[in-house]
Amino acid sequence: MKLSFVLFGLLFGLLLFSASASASFQQVYHKFDMTLNDDGTARVLEEYEFYMDSNESSNFYDQVMSLQDISAWKNVTALESLRIHMDSKFVKLENFRIRAERRQGCNPWTGTCYGIVRVEYTASNVEPGSFVRIEQSKPRTYNYTLNPRALSFETSETGDVALPAGTDVKIKIPADACITRLNPFPEYFTNTALPLCGVSELSWSGPSVLARFDLSFVREDALETEVIQFFRNAQRGLVDFINSTQGLVVLVMAGVALCSLVLLRHYQDTQKESK
Repeated sequence: MKLSFVLFGLLFGLLLFSASASASFQQVYHKFDMTLNDDGTARVLEEYEFYMDSNESSNFYDQVMSLQDISAWKNVTALESLRIHMDSKFVKLENFRIRAERRQGCNPWTGTCYGIVRVEYTASNVEPGSFVRIEQSKPRTYNYTLNPRALSFETSETGDVALPAGTDVKIKIPADACITRLNPFPEYFTNTALPLCGVSELSWSGPSVLARFDLSFVREDALETEVIQFFRNAQRGLVDFINSTQGLVVLVMAGVALCSLVLLRHYQDTQKESK
């Protein structure tokens, strides 16, 4: 029975390999959308659309739609750009979710179709500041700096981020943030005076080189947020103190003092009644 299962697996693998050998995919576009949160983490969505040039390619796409490994998608499509465009040396990548959309725009005569694969994941610091550095400059005011080395795109001869044709990059920052450093500015910007407030979305399209890429912004917590955080910290500090050895000693001493006070009052009341 076990041998039959192994043989079936090998046969299925051979069929899949033969199907992938006759399939052909061509990338149409790549969208990279990153939403930065006020805690320095991010939610990333990478979307790939590709063209399938035959019935064999379209049928093969249907067979592999359930793949949940981006490396497997890269292998079966033979598209080098079908990968995660963040560097794991600087970014902790978690909570992956891969979704393949059903074929669309199909030509029934030629068998050609379009397919879309979406990859979602969360990003955070591997170590403090490796992805997003957060510094508190004054009460309730925080400065954020995105590490450009966290992005893993093609690079130019000078080492700058190079976006190939058909690639769009979009970065969203908190709505209450003001941009303090930005390079290069998106082409559609008409106002390049810094600091720049009221702009929460930045986008660039290839082919282009993001020379000396730099993005920093500042945001200020609302006063009520600071008050709530103060009481949360006070509550947390009180709980930690109670759970500590010193806190236990203080609780015991307070209990002894309270019992002594109760006994003293009881003794005084007894003396008064006896008189």
